[in-house]
Amino acid sequence: MISTLSVASVGLSASLLALGFALHDLWAGTAAVLAAGALWMLAQWRAQPWASPAGLVAQAAAAAVAMLLGVGGGWPVLALVAALVAWDLDQFSQRMRAAGRVEDAPGQERRHIRRLLIVAGLGGLLALAALSFQVRLSFGLALLLAVVMMLCLSLVIGYMRRAGD
Repeated sequence: MISTLSVASVGLSASLLALGFALHDLWAGTAAVLAAGALWMLAQWRAQPWASPAGLVAQAAAAAVAMLLGVGGGWPVLALVAALVAWDLDQFSQRMRAAGRVEDAPGQERRHIRRLLIVAGLGGLLALAALSFQVRLSFGLALLLAVVMMLCLSLVIGYMRRAGD
């Protein structure tokens, strides 16, 4: 199940980014993203260990180029979230294979997918919200907000670890 979702996430990532390029008539970008996505999917299907890191870097670079070229609408952000999901699922799958026999493997997969979807959904929503608002902050206030965010994130991670035990 994890491998299938990982490949589907790669396809979603490539499709979203290609759609963003296509909506702005950037056909070379569309073709390049679709080709890179197809190569990533093929490498993942063949269980190549280098596929996820290389694919994630390619998608991140393509998303950065899309942002520089003015591809808006959140397409690059959503594509990057989907690429991160694909990378995480593939890394989880590799760890499960390396562990050999895993007790309650389907249950662990379901819990991992549930947590990942929560994080990806919240991350995607926050990223889209960040693109929608423009706020001017002083450096001190930005630093304070960063510290508060790190504290809250550490509390959420600690809560999720305790809930998983």
